[in-house]
Amino acid sequence: MKKTIISILIILPFLLIVVISLAGRIYGDYRYVDVENISFVAEDGSMTNDNPDYVLYININERVALDYVIVPAKASNKNVTFSVVDSDVCSVSDDGYIVGLIADRTTRVRVTAYNNIYSEIVVYVTDSRVREVELDKESIIGYAGNNAQLSYTIVPSTAVNKNVQFISSDESVCTVQNDGVVNFVSEGEAYITIRTIDGGHTDICHITVLREGGISFSVSQAIVEQNSVDLINYLTASIDGVDAHFVLLAGDCVLNGTTITFNAITVARVKFYVGNNPDENYSIIELIYNEL
Repeated sequence: MKKTIISILIILPFLLIVVISLAGRIYGDYRYVDVENISFVAEDGSMTNDNPDYVLYININERVALDYVIVPAKASNKNVTFSVVDSDVCSVSDDGYIVGLIADRTTRVRVTAYNNIYSEIVVYVTDSRVREVELDKESIIGYAGNNAQLSYTIVPSTAVNKNVQFISSDESVCTVQNDGVVNFVSEGEAYITIRTIDGGHTDICHITVLREGGISFSVSQAIVEQNSVDLINYLTASIDGVDAHFVLLAGDCVLNGTTITFNAITVARVKFYVGNNPDENYSIIELIYNEL
C-alpha cells in the first residue's frame, strides 16, 4: 500500500504538468483575438490603407464587389458593416456590393469591424460604359445594285469604347460594311443588326430589297483615259425627268452637272442618288484617270 501511495505521489507532479500544459495550449488556441486592422483591397491587390490617394472608379449602374482584409487573419469576430457618406452617389449592400447611381460624382465608402476599427476609400462614379445603341432608321426599301447609309447613336455620348459591329441576316439579300453602308444585292428581305463591343447592346433595321429597276452606276470602278467624261455613260438607266444628283466625294477634278473634268492624275469618287435623301438608294463610282 505504501508503495502504491509513493508511486502515485511521484507520478502526480508529472500529471499536473501535463494537465497544465494541455490547459495552456487549449487556452492559447481558443482565446479571443481582437481585430487590429482592416483595409480595402485595391484593384492591383495592394492595401488601400497604404495608399491614401486611392480612388475606386465604377460606372453608373455598375455593381462592384468590395474586397477587404482583416488583420490578424485569425481574429475571432470578422463581422463587418458597410456604409456610404452620400447614398445618392452610390449604394452599398450589407454583403459589400456597391452600385453607381449618379455620374461624375464622388463619395466615401467605409467598412467597419465590430470594434469600430474601419477603413475608407473614395468612390468615383463615371459614365464611360455603353448603355444603348440606336440606329437612325427602323426600315429601308431599296433597289438591287443601290446602297443606303445607316447611322447610329451611342448612349451615353461619354462612353469610351464606341466600337460596333454590323451584321446582315442574309448576305444574299444585302451586305453591310463596317461604316454602316448597306449594299442591296438581290430581291428579298433581311435584317441589319448593330452590336456594340462594349456591353453587346443591339438595334435592328429591316431591309427590303426590290428587283433591279432603280438607277445606279453600272460599275463601281472604271479607268478613264480622257480628262473629261460624262457620268451618264456609267448609269444603268436614263435620268430624263428624274430628280437625280451627282456629288463629288474626292479627287483633283471638277464636277459640272453630269460632266467630270480631271485636273491631274487622280482617283475621283462620285456619288449618285435620286430624290431628296442622299443616304438611301445611292451608288458610288471610282474613276481612275491616267493621262495618255
